[in-house]
Amino acid sequence: MRLVFCLAIVFMITMPKISEATQLKIMFRYDDYSRYSNIEVEQALFEAAKYVGAGVLVGVIPFPETPYPSDILDEELVRVELSKQKIELLQKYVAEGVVHVAVHGYSHKRNADIAIKSEFTGLSEEKQISLLKKAKASLELVTKTSIHAFIPPFNQYDKQTLTALESNDYKLISSGFRGATLSSSDLTYLPGGPYFQKLKEVIVSAVSKGHLDAI
Repeated sequence: MRLVFCLAIVFMITMPKISEATQLKIMFRYDDYSRYSNIEVEQALFEAAKYVGAGVLVGVIPFPETPYPSDILDEELVRVELSKQKIELLQKYVAEGVVHVAVHGYSHKRNADIAIKSEFTGLSEEKQISLLKKAKASLELVTKTSIHAFIPPFNQYDKQTLTALESNDYKLISSGFRGATLSSSDLTYLPGGPYFQKLKEVIVSAVSKGHLDAI
């Protein structure tokens, strides 16, 4: 995995700066930012994105592998389990307009009540509202920025998740190419894009074909 991101960074810094070459819109999605992820790779990725004029939607796991609160109605905020260095890294690139923070689940633990890998699918709407509220508020407190994006762990969610997102003032969900939708909703759906292995190929193809609104 580390090799993949290193290759992606090399591709990014060897490309011409977007501002000098085209007005192509590019947003990278980086999942699983947590106390366990590699801060050196993340810093290099964010700096490379800044260099080429791109943005990174960073899915942060606020409480990795942590049990859910016993009282879902308890509104007391819990400190996000990120080191000072991890928090400062996010704050720096958020302030520079490079990073956009997204809630990437509450704990990213698999919900054992269902067969597929998912944290939220199958949970009651009330519980999802509580978990998404706590995760969002706790991340906003440490990053000092408003958060309106959600990346569901394992790219899995259900209609109750969407209702819970709207209840907590989320505006965007980024998942896979398939998933539940609401017939009437203000949510924006951003499907996942190609993996880093095809990064350069996709960008070159978009520019050559004049698809400058591609993200």
